[in-house]
Amino acid sequence: MAGATVVELKFKFHTVCPICQSNRIKNLGLRYNASQGLFPCGKGQMAVNTHRCVQCDSVYSNPMPININQFYESENPDEYFDVILTKDDILKRWESIQQFMQNDIKGLARVLDVGAGIGIWTRFLAKRFNEVIAIEPSGTFFKVLKKNTSDASNIQALQCTLEEFASEHSEARFDLVFIHEVLEHVPNPVEILSIARNMLKNSGIIYICVPNNRWLTYELVKLVYGLTGRCFTPHLAPLHPPFHLYEFSKNTIRYMASMLNLDIVAIQTRTDRTYVPGLLHPIVKFFSRLLDKGYEVEVLLKKST
Repeated sequence: MAGATVVELKFKFHTVCPICQSNRIKNLGLRYNASQGLFPCGKGQMAVNTHRCVQCDSVYSNPMPININQFYESENPDEYFDVILTKDDILKRWESIQQFMQNDIKGLARVLDVGAGIGIWTRFLAKRFNEVIAIEPSGTFFKVLKKNTSDASNIQALQCTLEEFASEHSEARFDLVFIHEVLEHVPNPVEILSIARNMLKNSGIIYICVPNNRWLTYELVKLVYGLTGRCFTPHLAPLHPPFHLYEFSKNTIRYMASMLNLDIVAIQTRTDRTYVPGLLHPIVKFFSRLLDKGYEVEVLLKKST
């Protein structure tokens, strides 16, 4: 087909959980390379298995595409972020993030924004903190990030991965490492979190926001799949936007924190979005709060003393 983008995928099969190395694994079902909805059959051209680790409660793609960076280069940055964050709730969400962090960021000045994307949060961070270094590996996204932050004198935007930045700036230390909706996109979330820990000042804080694999909406969709005899799962999106390789739960975060000698300062699930039809939204939102099954897990971490 003329003009079509050809992507050659490379996959890695995991015989144990890539986070905790446990072999206690459950197969949750298949995930297509397209949005599935309530009736997934025929919605995609290929599918991968989705596994849940019994030990650390992570959910991950298996096999896992390990070169999905190609996808980001071919995506329209503005359209990509519209998939995961509508323009009308950006300010509301930033206010919520500030409220979550407010008791633990007083006096902090230097921030590392990991996987900054097009700079949505970078600009807000620059209004709150003295210095922000924003790193983004995608060339396509970085061009927009650079443009969106060019008028802020306290923002330094760099095109690189966290691994590359840490290697070239091994002595750099930060008051806050901001990792918003990033760990689900990388094949090595434990390594990324470990590097972030090493780049913290002794009194520093890591902020993380990740998809919650115990989300109530997932439970409702899986109920429909079960009743209709479907072998699919709503978890993840490893082969289509927003390209999620992992999902986490509060227990996953606790497990990872323990592995890396990090203390949890605060943890909660976000319940403001449900992705269900309008009439059902207030009902599902109410029970999401009641059962602590919001769509994302938000956490603050610090070095163990």
